[in-house]
Amino acid sequence: MIKLLKYSKNFIKHTFTLRNMVIISILIATSVVLRIFAISIASNNRIIFHNIPLIIIGFYFGGLAGAIGGLICDLTSIIYQPGWNPVFILSTVLWGLIPGLLSHLFKNKKFIVIMLIETLTHLAVSFYNTLALRITYGDWNVALGTLKFDKSYDFYITFFEKEYLLFHIGEFIYLRIIFVILLMLVKIPLDSIILHQITKRNIFPNLIKEKPSEVNIIGAGLAGTEAAYFLASKDIKVNLYEARPIVNTVAHKTSLFGELICSNSLKSLEITNASGLLKEEMNLFDSLVLQSARESKIEGGVGLVVDRDTFSKYITQTILKNPNITIKYGEVSKINFNEYTICAAGPLVTDPLAQTLQKIFNTTKLNFFDAVAPIIDFKTINMEKAYFKSRYDKGIASYINCPLNKEEYELFYEKLISLETVKLHDFENDKVFEGCMPIEVMALRGHNALLFGPMKPVGLEDQNGHKPYAVIQLRQDDFNKTMYNIVGFQTHLTFKSQEELLKYIPGLENAKIIRHGVMHKNTYLNSPGNLNEYYQSIRHKKLFFAGQITGVEGYLESASSGILAASYVYQKIKTKTIKPLDKSSIMGALAAYISTSSKNFVPMNANYGLLEDISSNIKNRIQRRTFYANKALEEVKKYVGYVNGIR
Repeated sequence: MIKLLKYSKNFIKHTFTLRNMVIISILIATSVVLRIFAISIASNNRIIFHNIPLIIIGFYFGGLAGAIGGLICDLTSIIYQPGWNPVFILSTVLWGLIPGLLSHLFKNKKFIVIMLIETLTHLAVSFYNTLALRITYGDWNVALGTLKFDKSYDFYITFFEKEYLLFHIGEFIYLRIIFVILLMLVKIPLDSIILHQITKRNIFPNLIKEKPSEVNIIGAGLAGTEAAYFLASKDIKVNLYEARPIVNTVAHKTSLFGELICSNSLKSLEITNASGLLKEEMNLFDSLVLQSARESKIEGGVGLVVDRDTFSKYITQTILKNPNITIKYGEVSKINFNEYTICAAGPLVTDPLAQTLQKIFNTTKLNFFDAVAPIIDFKTINMEKAYFKSRYDKGIASYINCPLNKEEYELFYEKLISLETVKLHDFENDKVFEGCMPIEVMALRGHNALLFGPMKPVGLEDQNGHKPYAVIQLRQDDFNKTMYNIVGFQTHLTFKSQEELLKYIPGLENAKIIRHGVMHKNTYLNSPGNLNEYYQSIRHKKLFFAGQITGVEGYLESASSGILAASYVYQKIKTKTIKPLDKSSIMGALAAYISTSSKNFVPMNANYGLLEDISSNIKNRIQRRTFYANKALEEVKKYVGYVNGIR
């Protein structure tokens, strides 16, 4: 009794799913229809087919499911089958019950085993029908098939009489072998045609075990290791490809995974800071990077600062000891579009992979991101001095213009060429700046060079029609018009120097920099138009990207994109569909940013300007950001719960 209850509990848990109920319903309906058809042999013999769907139900979904299927099939036949006899309900039930019970006795379901189970089922049901006929008619002659009786029972011929021996041998050879072959191959039509996108689990666990889902991840940096860790925790097999130490880069110093090349700071821990909120979102995903950061944290005030070696060693050891992750060292030069792949190669892509990506995205080169200009918080711009206008009034007046007279330009110029710049690494010093010249380098080419470049005033008269001596323009950088980048002001000035320079620009004297300008070699995709909001290739549905190569900028931004891309791959594998993370979160907003059409796409780091403005009535900055943070974390919690519920 205990075993029966346990079996029933497992049956209810694993069988009553949308996917399984659809399959079972289709098979029951097929059985009902097949009751109408049969092949008559002589006067008393008929080969039936309605038992085949019932045996399939029992074999693949268990004896209880098969029994219920048989019961429903037999009761339904009352509608159209004359002479229906309740004694034979058990006969139809047995067609589904016996295969389910016998299949538990054999772990290896080879052809001969399936044939044996089906044959035993056939013999058992035939034997029961012989007894049922004897009970019903009270005459063994009827039971043994020597008298003609209603066609409803013509098939139920016992195998005891010699005159019917040839019939049974022929039936066995003809029907049993064909039936078993069908049973062996039934996975293909069921899985690919009937189920299509409804299925999300292997429906044939008792017969054929599919190859476990595998994902290839290229790159063992922050994004790649986060993606590998997430998928491995979901029992997905991961092949993690890393070029180092077989092929080294000029920037990396070790062969450790997740090496921090530049700063050892992961920025603020405060939730009112976008970086702090991003950390809290990642914590809800059980981020490997943040686990490592906590283990390697050193004194850093309100910021999260880590010991580089300890940080990378923790990540490396965690990945290496995970049984679901296989490390494959060496360069990757080809991508198999038939296999799930996450390309998290980072900004220092090896040449073979770069060439492959060029072919995939049909471009002669990738975007070589050498510099970005500072991005300014719109609310801190003094619009009493600055004004909206497009050059020559073409189109919508969408540019913010900061006018300078000759004296203001002279002061600005002298300050610019005197400010401290960042010392470049050797690997950045190889003509990587020609296509994107730093503003301070351009200024050194001549006193008036800027007047013919990014500060050209032509066509930018102010509200009074006065033409300024020079103009510094800012261009909208987000949908919500909260961020504006300084046009043409790519720079490798130090952050402190950039902040000091703003004081010499009318309208920006008190402006706040959301993202400082930086200079370094960085390879990234022109993601808008090539990737969607799932970090997925629009053209190749099994190819995903993560990390700085997508256009997210920063350590945590890269790591978080690895987590999110992995969650999308996991959903795709399990459910065939993807539910995106809401854009009210930093992680979701970054994914939306890199996939949004833009003529001037540049990488972006975490900032509150990415989020939709939903707190216009909250004037206090801290309260407003707290409101944003609470909503973001609420959405992430719900999303993580959804993903964790997928099996």
